[in-house]
Formats: sequence, structure tokens, C-alpha cells
Amino acid sequence: MSPFLKTLKSLTGRVTRALFPGHYFHYRPGDLPDNIRSLFHAIKDAGYFPQHRYGLVALGDSGYEHFCGGGKQFDALLQDVAAQRVGDILLVDAAENPEPEQVTNAWVERWGKLI
Repeated sequence: MSPFLKTLKSLTGRVTRALFPGHYFHYRPGDLPDNIRSLFHAIKDAGYFPQHRYGLVALGDSGYEHFCGGGKQFDALLQDVAAQRVGDILLVDAAENPEPEQVTNAWVERWGKLI
């Protein structure tokens, strides 16, 4: 089990806040970025996280068929392992928001109050 998942499992029963900043390199539109795949597979392999709550921000380009596909895949995985989503997913269109922080900062503030 990865060190991240050991830490995550040790927090079961407590409110957990986590933001995973990502730098998105070399991935196909709608797929998971290379730098997040190991986390995705570690969570998938580990199983069940009913005590964990999460929020999700996905960055994509609406010009592609699978807009924010990687983020949607991650949300589906977290639902499959029984994690509880807090609030709605924020889907950020890079074509409309060249500086996504202008959109994401307000979402993070609202999300922080929900948990």
C-alpha cells in the first residue's frame, strides 16, 4: 500500500481535507494525467473509504469529446470506493478560463465551508 493510502486509512473517522495540485503533462484528452495515475490505481486497489469526504475540480477543454474526462473518472472511482463527495464537481473549461484560479479559488472557499 502506498504511503499516501496508509495515511488516508489512518484518518478514517476524522474529517479529512485534501487538495491534490496537479501539473498536467503528456496525457490524451479525457484520460488521467500521468502524474495522478499511480494515486488513482492505489485508491482503486485499496478498496473502501466510506469515512472519507472529498471535493473535485477538473480542468479540461470543451473542444474535446471527453471534456474533463480524467476528473470524471476520478469522481467515479471515489464513488465506487464509497467516499462521500462534498458539494458539486467543478468542471473548468480551459478554453473559457485561461487562468483557472479565477474560477477555482471561489469554489475552494465555498467547499472549505461545507466540510
